[in-house]
Amino acid sequence: MVTKDAIFEKHWPLPRSIDLVEAPFELAYEAVRNQITHFVGNEPIEHGWQEVGSMGEVFESVDYFTSVPTIYYIIPTKTPWTAIWNNSFEFDGHSELCWNLTALHTLTTIAWASSDTADVFQAGSHFTHRSKPENGVVIRSLHCSVQDGRWHSYQQGEPIPEEDQSLLAADELRLNEEAMMSFLERLGARPWREDFYDFSEGRIYRVERTQPPASVFKRGPGEIRFGG
Repeated sequence: MVTKDAIFEKHWPLPRSIDLVEAPFELAYEAVRNQITHFVGNEPIEHGWQEVGSMGEVFESVDYFTSVPTIYYIIPTKTPWTAIWNNSFEFDGHSELCWNLTALHTLTTIAWASSDTADVFQAGSHFTHRSKPENGVVIRSLHCSVQDGRWHSYQQGEPIPEEDQSLLAADELRLNEEAMMSFLERLGARPWREDFYDFSEGRIYRVERTQPPASVFKRGPGEIRFGG
């Protein structure tokens, strides 16, 4: 099964993780901007529209990658989800941001990453679904990875209805790329498909930390090995 469109293969491992927040685009980017502003304190940020017409243009617009996220790209989709991608060369999303969007803004979020090959990290996947009903944040997490040639996995929280029960019943949880994409699609998201995103207005929202601490170091695109 082909799990991703060609543009995501071309720019791999950049799309290894694309966080998701269940909120209208305007509400999502305002919440992200609020959280980044709070997180960095007196550190200056810039925010506003960036003109792009595809996910390929989003990936190609990055001038540098950093050890922690310093640029956040909030991207509308054709579904109730809004996508959040960042320029960290860890390509692992930003779970802390997702936590705050759920805990402080009561928005359902999914922080996830998946790779069948050892690139930035060992092959494996992680998935964390957070929601906030009346009694506080509810978390469902799944994690599996290959270590020393063997699969290792753990789970936290109660399963959600969209999970594949046959995977949970297996001796070893193997949430590979295909299983992850099927899982996300049952949740209404197809983040490795170009037609999931809504570029009809030709723009996304960008939040950038313009003066991060000296401890944050950079890599240029030439230092990233692209391709699936």
